[in-house]
Amino acid sequence: MFLDGIVLIDKDEKMSSNDLDYQVRHVFKTKKVGHLGTLDPFASGLMIIGVNEGTKILPYINHETKSYIAKLKLFEQTETLDNSSEIIKQVPQFQITEDEIIKVLKSFEKTYLQLPPKYSSKSVNGVRAYKLARDNVEFDLTPKKVTIHNINFISYKDNTIEFDCCVSNGTYIRSLGLDIATKLNTIGHLTYLRRTSIGDYKLTPQTKKYQTLTKDDLIYIKDTKVNFSKYFLSDEEFQKVRYGNPFNLNTIKDEFVMFFYEDNLLFLTKFDKSINKYRILRGFNYEYYRTR
Repeated sequence: MFLDGIVLIDKDEKMSSNDLDYQVRHVFKTKKVGHLGTLDPFASGLMIIGVNEGTKILPYINHETKSYIAKLKLFEQTETLDNSSEIIKQVPQFQITEDEIIKVLKSFEKTYLQLPPKYSSKSVNGVRAYKLARDNVEFDLTPKKVTIHNINFISYKDNTIEFDCCVSNGTYIRSLGLDIATKLNTIGHLTYLRRTSIGDYKLTPQTKKYQTLTKDDLIYIKDTKVNFSKYFLSDEEFQKVRYGNPFNLNTIKDEFVMFFYEDNLLFLTKFDKSINKYRILRGFNYEYYRTR
């Protein structure tokens, strides 16, 4: 079987998502590697990385929700809203009770317009925002609708709030931290961020660091968690669908289907009611398929 699939990795702090891709390329001896959702270098936690044909499955893996544990230091702010840059502002400290913190945290369990950080990968006229920020270029970012599904207080000590949260894809926890601090009538920045889940995939004690990753840790495409039914084609059915044109099979009626042949994934498809046939969303390029 070809080495096509995904790996789950516990990213270290002070490592970029692209650095992690490089390490995975080395393990699998391939250039075709990509990740689902970046993590800031200061953050740690779960990364999903596609290998070879597994890169094509990444957009179809459920990543609409993500979970994090974060620490928010109050009364101090940095330019990047995390601990990767120098403190640029400090304000007088005052007493905040746990009850006040919990009330503010719970007030964010909603959908609201969130302003992304200046130091982010958002594109501004084709240029990454963090590059403009580094060059001291003035620019504006557009607030984006995000949802905080739940947020829970863990502790408060040394002026630092520790909390966990489950949020919609695209939520910036650095911005959430600043919003929380603002509602507490102060400023703040994150000193710690750890991603604990992406959709159906959870960070566990068994999740490997890249240093111990091996080819045996690959989750093959057919075993990935996607919201598609699975259908295994017979030899006769394979001949009908092999060229990738829209097709219909009387034996299945589900809307989203992964079609397999000889235990290997051929297509991700969606049923098109207007023509009563399956259209291919994504094809997979196996040697056996090209040469049969």
